[in-house]
Amino acid sequence: MIDHRAAEAEMERDFQGVKTMRDAERVAAERLRQRLESRKDVPMVEDFPLAPEEETPEFKDLAMVLHVRLLRALAHWKGNTDVTLTEIIVRMVEEGGGRIHGPPALDEAT
Repeated sequence: MIDHRAAEAEMERDFQGVKTMRDAERVAAERLRQRLESRKDVPMVEDFPLAPEEETPEFKDLAMVLHVRLLRALAHWKGNTDVTLTEIIVRMVEEGGGRIHGPPALDEAT
């Protein structure tokens, strides 16, 4: 299981001293750039806790998490084994005009 505390500590360290939205956006953009360049991805098999009490009645959050991972699996199946979850999420945000409206169609998983 990925330890969320390490990611939280890293984020707190990176955003320490940020006072303005412009500074926060700059730090966030740099973190994203580094993440994309590193090609680091989450494990192919994950163990992550669920909080059903925090979910919507339709389990939309869980559905989104699983759908994004399905998109990665389909891309890998089609031979694009270098694609990462970060790249898929960035593409979803870009195609949604900065907002994720929902998972893209399954045939777009390349």
